[in-house]
Amino acid sequence: MKARLIITTQYRENYGAHDWDGTGECPQYWKSKGGSEYLVATLSLEEIQVLGEAGIDALVEEARPVVEQNDEYAHSWVIDHSLYFDDEKTPDEEMFEEMRDYMGYNEPRKIRTIAEIREANEAWQKEQKQRETDEAWNEHREVA
Repeated sequence: MKARLIITTQYRENYGAHDWDGTGECPQYWKSKGGSEYLVATLSLEEIQVLGEAGIDALVEEARPVVEQNDEYAHSWVIDHSLYFDDEKTPDEEMFEEMRDYMGYNEPRKIRTIAEIREANEAWQKEQKQRETDEAWNEHREVA
């Protein structure tokens, strides 16, 4: 028997930041936008027993910086974690299952793993650094 350790997040977006030019204080107009579920680990019963509650909490804490965000534009934070055994479905999976026929989806709901999120974050950061380098180079060429 296996269990999936799933974390659930809450997401809020600052609508006041949409028109903010970055100077002065950012306008504050926060709206809750739902949240997401992420797969932290798939564990055997033996692993769960060895880890215990403290070990499970440590896995959640390790995943927290990957999925949480806190800036002028958005906030996302972990609100819960649960173990789902074998074919047990998460609330998002259950909702997706109910909506699947209505929406015409053929594929099951895929919960993104922490590794996938970490990889996407690293790719985005690399892209941002390249963009900054390109902008600095273009500014240098314009001055020269």
